[in-house]
Amino acid sequence: MQEESYYNLTVGDTHDRLHNFQITVDTDYRNFVQLVNTMRSPNIAQQDRAFLQLQQLGLQHPDYIRKARVPETMRQFAEGAAGKRRIRSCHGTYLHWYDEGLKVDMKSGEAGTCENWIIEDWNEKVVFRAVDPRGKYLRACLGSNQLTLVYIPEPTELWSPFENGNGTWSFLSSNGTWLSAHEDGQVCTVKDRQACEEFLLESW
Repeated sequence: MQEESYYNLTVGDTHDRLHNFQITVDTDYRNFVQLVNTMRSPNIAQQDRAFLQLQQLGLQHPDYIRKARVPETMRQFAEGAAGKRRIRSCHGTYLHWYDEGLKVDMKSGEAGTCENWIIEDWNEKVVFRAVDPRGKYLRACLGSNQLTLVYIPEPTELWSPFENGNGTWSFLSSNGTWLSAHEDGQVCTVKDRQACEEFLLESW
């Protein structure tokens, strides 16, 4: 990162080649993540199309580099976010789960057990696991902006973490929407990333 204005990311394709991209603060992250996933397709034609589209996003021209020279990567974002965390919004509220049911919301005041989460690193993406003996995972519901908890993690529970220049983190769902906390205590997903989509990760 330089002057907190861009990130250097390295993306690997299915041929064990690494591509270096420069991601600016104005980059369309949803489009970027979707194209990166396409680059990992076994279909060579799809890979080539995604490669060209990534260049058209206004990114630095990709170069092949050796793994020994990998700079900041999406994997490192996942490793940086992982751990025992409390997820604090710009409103000072915490992502909250309930002992009973599968509801989540944002809680004001002092954080307690039901604000404790374990963010797990799942190979360049993360999952949010509530500290509950039954094991509950945060899901972004497909086809809506709602969030819920589930007992068995699936692809809809995967999130792409991005570290912002101000020390906060933003999380992009597998549906291409951002984790968002409203001032009224509601938590959901939205299409665009602004202040309500930035979170502090506090250790517990």
